[in-house]
Amino acid sequence: MSAIVDDLVLPPDSYLDVYEGAACEGLYGDFPVSLCRTCPVMERCDALYVDLQFGSLMRPSRNDRLAATLTGPWGGHEYELHGYRFMRDGKQWAVKDRPKVRSWA
Repeated sequence: MSAIVDDLVLPPDSYLDVYEGAACEGLYGDFPVSLCRTCPVMERCDALYVDLQFGSLMRPSRNDRLAATLTGPWGGHEYELHGYRFMRDGKQWAVKDRPKVRSWA
């Protein structure tokens, strides 16, 4: 998992259960996304990803464009950046299909 950003604002939910219970703990994003299927906190990991990516890393004043991009496996999905294309599970993830910026961001 990685982020290219100067100031990362954490979401209001502490997500301690994800940090403490994730099957990938200590692997730092260098693992196959198939490991997520055995993870007891997969859904919470996905929620954490959405909160971070579409909350603290959004630029609301510029048509909800991403100011940074989290990549790697999160909650059963593989996220990549190919040039300017934001990919989810090997397919371009269109802006219209992504979650909206969070109210707390």
